[in-house]
Amino acid sequence: MLPSVSKAGGVGSGRSPKIDVAPATLTPLAPPQIGRSGGGITDLPPGPHERHLPVGAPRDPAVGDLTAGAAGLRLGKLPPSIRAVSLRETFATDPDRADQLLTKYFESYEAFFPDPDEREPFDVVRSYLLEPGSHWDILLLESRGEVAGGCHWNALDTGGHGTWGVIEHVWLTESSRAKNLFRAALEDVATRLTSEHDGALGIVGEVNDPRLMTKNEIAEDRENSVDPGLRERLWGSNGVKKFDAPYIQPKMDADGSPVEYLSFAVFPFDDSLKSISGEAFLAIARTYFESFGYHKDEGIDVRGLDVFQRMQDATPDKVRLLRMSERRTNAQARSDV
Repeated sequence: MLPSVSKAGGVGSGRSPKIDVAPATLTPLAPPQIGRSGGGITDLPPGPHERHLPVGAPRDPAVGDLTAGAAGLRLGKLPPSIRAVSLRETFATDPDRADQLLTKYFESYEAFFPDPDEREPFDVVRSYLLEPGSHWDILLLESRGEVAGGCHWNALDTGGHGTWGVIEHVWLTESSRAKNLFRAALEDVATRLTSEHDGALGIVGEVNDPRLMTKNEIAEDRENSVDPGLRERLWGSNGVKKFDAPYIQPKMDADGSPVEYLSFAVFPFDDSLKSISGEAFLAIARTYFESFGYHKDEGIDVRGLDVFQRMQDATPDKVRLLRMSERRTNAQARSDV
């Protein structure tokens, strides 16, 4: 199965963003067989970094150079049986329990992504969670003692343009899609992000843009995950928008290639946020690219990459936030087709 967001990235050479969230009415993947090899998560006593959803509202963000008001984030109501677990925080306080949870999580994660090229191995993921000074985390979603999904996310400090969360990988079991855990994951990340970073402004993430994809790429996405147009509608129905600017994912290992059919989505913490500056948009993208393991390991200056220069040349001074259903007027021109 191909990642629903990116085909780039080698295992262990850098985190490869993969976001796979399908509407509940679709069944593109068989649900993983969770817990058949043993007990569920609730066989382990609750830890201090687990809480039931819905989560509390985050503080109002500072808007900085952004054209936003102070409407704040509106949280939805979710079943009380849903629990969110931060694996990074659990490793910091109870490593044995964290290893148990991560092992249980991987049973479902590997069943959902059976191709090893689409996920990173246990030891690599564990090293991310233990990396000092990092914010990279897995939010494990649990429902009635079983793994319901996961959200891999990070915090991006862009300096003068605020702190943003970035979702690198979201997956949900078929049964959990009906409970709208995609929104639950966004809201819980928002709460964790704003509790640690005053002035956090939103959550960003890559998503396939069907307007830029070839017929074969759309067919592959539909066969292996979900129709990209339906994915856009799901994201849009949960308050996600997208930047009206070019976005190209750089290659994530020495043998990889850029991915040119993506858009950069955003879950703003303020409903009145209508635009950001082009400088702020590029700062978010640059900070995200700099977090890729390949770029850090090789000492690559992201600003010198051809794809970043193409983005820089085509990014307007003011970048609007669009509905997911809207066509970008400042989308990138593909050079690979």
